[in-house]
Amino acid sequence: MSETYSKIFINALKQGDRSALALAPKSDLHNHSLLGSRRSKIEEWLGRDIPAPPAIMQSIAEMDQYLFGVLAPPLMSHEGFAYAMGAAFQQAKADGVTILEMSVDSSFVRAFPNGASELVEIIKTQKNSHAAELIFIPQLGINRGSQPDWVMDDLLQAFDTGYFQSIDMYGDELVQPAEVFKDVYRTASAAGLHLKAHVGEFGDAESVRHTVEVLELEQVQHGISAASSSEIMKWLSKNNIQLNVCPTSNVMLSRAQSIATHPIRILFDHGVKVTINTDDLMIFDQSICDEYFNLFESGLFSAEELDVIRQQGIMC
Repeated sequence: MSETYSKIFINALKQGDRSALALAPKSDLHNHSLLGSRRSKIEEWLGRDIPAPPAIMQSIAEMDQYLFGVLAPPLMSHEGFAYAMGAAFQQAKADGVTILEMSVDSSFVRAFPNGASELVEIIKTQKNSHAAELIFIPQLGINRGSQPDWVMDDLLQAFDTGYFQSIDMYGDELVQPAEVFKDVYRTASAAGLHLKAHVGEFGDAESVRHTVEVLELEQVQHGISAASSSEIMKWLSKNNIQLNVCPTSNVMLSRAQSIATHPIRILFDHGVKVTINTDDLMIFDQSICDEYFNLFESGLFSAEELDVIRQQGIMC
């Protein structure tokens, strides 16, 4: 069956057949839940247009200005949260995603009268309604700009549900050192969660190794700055640290000049395990199928190489 899907995937890329590409199983391991569908889906629900983000942004702060000023307000109601979660599951299913890891900010537990239990029930309902067969890895997200004691309070409540399986830290990676969240990650590890964090998106190559060691990470979100150091890439490969890369996100946030010159090629050539992911589809407007087509059509990877990356994602 694996060989059959590889043939479908490779032929679909070469023939430009997006419908066929959706038939091959894929993963999306770097997906920020409420932003996991296209803006058009939310526009349909709202009955109005949503302004598009700038084509190129220079920082997380610039992206956050668009996120919190334009996208977040309608999504932060209970109804908006449920609809956006459902839309994200629908999008994943339509793209042939069979393994989905989505982060939900831990602070959301404070937005519901019954806290984490109500939050979990909404997610479960939307998942079962729209993508019951999908392998789902619910993830708790924390913002690196948050105070660790506030984060811990929210996390402990979420841990008590027994629902979440991993943890991620995102936001401006330069705002606080990783050491600030060491106790948070130790607590998450003791609760049985898999450990991930955003690093090496805006930081340098050494920051990737440092953060992995300090927080004992199993996977890294982005990590593309590692491509500037043969030593760090060798270390990542040796220690089997997976980088969950989001090509379009990196280009739109000015971390890569173009898809055709994206550093994922260098990482792949140096034996670093990489996967391809969407990040924030509502902002970057590229689905998993789009990302694979972009990488193939730019000439950065062959169809066969992209199938190797696809398979790495579904073997996690």
